Amino acid sequence: MTASRPVRAPLAVVALLLGGALTLQGQARPPRRAASPPPAEDASGRIAILHSVAGIPPDIVGVFEEPVAFARARSGQYFVLDRRAQTVYGIDRDRTAAWRIVQIGHEEGHILQPTAFAREPVMGTFAVADRPGKGARIQVFAPGGSRIAGFRLPDCARAYQVVGTSVANAIGSVQYTGHSVFLNQPETGALMTEYSLSGEGLRSLGALRRTGQEADEQVHLCLRPRWREAPCHPVPCGRHHRAGQPVLRG
Repeated sequence: MTASRPVRAPLAVVALLLGGALTLQGQARPPRRAASPPPAEDASGRIAILHSVAGIPPDIVGVFEEPVAFARARSGQYFVLDRRAQTVYGIDRDRTAAWRIVQIGHEEGHILQPTAFAREPVMGTFAVADRPGKGARIQVFAPGGSRIAGFRLPDCARAYQVVGTSVANAIGSVQYTGHSVFLNQPETGALMTEYSLSGEGLRSLGALRRTGQEADEQVHLCLRPRWREAPCHPVPCGRHHRAGQPVLRG
């Protein structure tokens, strides 16, 4: 009885099993490029091409772990909120170096579990919303990192969640005018609330749109609209539209 000869798979099959990394000649195959999305068109139907005018060097960007906010002051200084590092960084106007402005910590003058960032458009001061405990905290800082003012909001027993840039059960968006802050708090019955820098409630703006689930508070809150647009400076003006009826009249 003769021994059976082993069956040798063709080289093409081996290459296919290896994910197509090699060609039949043994040369490296260049990776396939993903299909580019179609160029954007403006209202007239013409192709709109956006050209980069500046950028942060890779050696600086590599320092950040999870940058979620980026702003530039009139002086030319840049600000970056790194959520994972729980730090606010500064970048010089020539984009040659980065340094820590506000560092991690639960005490005043530091931030812990930051959720939102906003910069005042003229002087370069900025506000950070964080959550060092059960309640949210708002702090205002000078461009160099010194604490100017701040206040805490009532405790919230619900655990907050972060998915990408969306935040639930915490302050997910804040706008800072230099003398007050606007917070998105639909659970209070208004689209946004203006607070002084000491935490005094000044006014509420925006009537919430009906969801049809008002009888179930939890479902109603899940369907409530979220305000993420920056208001006009120093106060909101005009109409702010979302899907459906206008939700804010200034």
